[in-house]
Amino acid sequence: MKSQIYLLSAILVAWITMGTLLYENKCCQITKVASKKTPLNRTYFHGIKLLDQEGLDIFLKENFVFYKSTFGYLTPISEDMKSFVLTTSNFLKSHPKKKLKIICRYNPSENSSQNHIDYGLLRAQQIEILFLAQNVPDKQLEAVSLRDSLLPFSKNRIYGAFIPLIVNQ
Repeated sequence: MKSQIYLLSAILVAWITMGTLLYENKCCQITKVASKKTPLNRTYFHGIKLLDQEGLDIFLKENFVFYKSTFGYLTPISEDMKSFVLTTSNFLKSHPKKKLKIICRYNPSENSSQNHIDYGLLRAQQIEILFLAQNVPDKQLEAVSLRDSLLPFSKNRIYGAFIPLIVNQ
């Protein structure tokens, strides 16, 4: 009787093992899904490049420098930045069908668990004020926020957060 129990146990174990192996081979064809690998390190161009087919071609090695977790930028701005604002403003005023998208990035780590402030939009609105002061119609300006979890900051300053873009209205 004991030998029959051992024999039945061995058959049962063999049955379960074979069933498991056959089930995995026949029923569960595992398909590997390709995953997109994102680079851990990105190199940022911190300056400003603004082009338009109708003659606007601006290249600056600098950008507005914002403070982390605020919407304020480092003042006073340089003569090159003032020239950028003036040149872009004059271009917009002479091309009323063009629009400047003022895109400002923010890093989600700038927000604490209590505040959910869109620093990107607030920064864009601060830059928009510079263009409004040059009498650019507000219909030609659009402040936009862009979340960027890899936006670099150093010593409480954020570099390269402003991206200008000329579009047709």
